[in-house]
Amino acid sequence: PPRGGPGGGEAVTDLMLSEEEVMQDGPPAAGREAVCRHIIDPAKVDRVVPSRVEEMLGCVWDGRLLGPIPAVHEVKDQAARSLLELGDKVTRREAPARYPVALSDSLFNVMHNLWAAEKPAGDSGAAGA
Repeated sequence: PPRGGPGGGEAVTDLMLSEEEVMQDGPPAAGREAVCRHIIDPAKVDRVVPSRVEEMLGCVWDGRLLGPIPAVHEVKDQAARSLLELGDKVTRREAPARYPVALSDSLFNVMHNLWAAEKPAGDSGAAGA
């Protein structure tokens, strides 16, 4: 999922998309609007125009290793940089703020259809709530 945020360097959300969406529409890009759906609440929808987008996950195995494995110190350095991008509100020890992870429209619909298909008969409660 990509991480987006203002030009100042602090991330504001992570957005999860399906591989099919990325293949069809291309990856999210700075300056291009993206729809961000709350993972559970269908009423919470944001449209954001990121000034920066960072790819967070990449395929490393597809029946074979697709690239070199980074050294442990490189992985640790990247993790430390990522934590710094989250900002003090999220990383403080007392009463940290929740960091939002959003779904694209398509992935939101897939997930909620799966939840609906697996919901026990007679259960009228919200999935995951």
